[in-house]
Amino acid sequence: LLASSPSYHALADEAVQYPREICLEQSRRSSGINAEYGVRFHVPLEFRYEAALALQIANLVTRAFFSSQLGIHDLPNNVAFFSGVDIDRSLRKNVRDECVTPSNPHGLSVSYGIQQGEELDIFTLLERIDTLGANRDG
Repeated sequence: LLASSPSYHALADEAVQYPREICLEQSRRSSGINAEYGVRFHVPLEFRYEAALALQIANLVTRAFFSSQLGIHDLPNNVAFFSGVDIDRSLRKNVRDECVTPSNPHGLSVSYGIQQGEELDIFTLLERIDTLGANRDG
């Protein structure tokens, strides 16, 4: 049984490789280790929702693996899926942070035209993908 955070992230990273190879071949991965272990995928704007879904599915598969090793064969939604996946055009801790600083007193939206990002739970993400698919088809 693997139980450490690096083991979890290694499995999750492996689980997201197949979707990256199929539809996100232009993506780049970066990660950081801090108080909140973060994995970021830099993808073309048109693939942002597919990349977020790939992360959600990778979490589901990884959590299911660990749970099954413990004899737990049912996962509640709050364990199976991330509470939210951030989609943003800039690297900031929170998608709604304006990043006001002494050298940037007006924030990102006023100074640079960079709008707030999105934080999507699995249900909102699926709705966006469904809407996006309908718009692409019709």
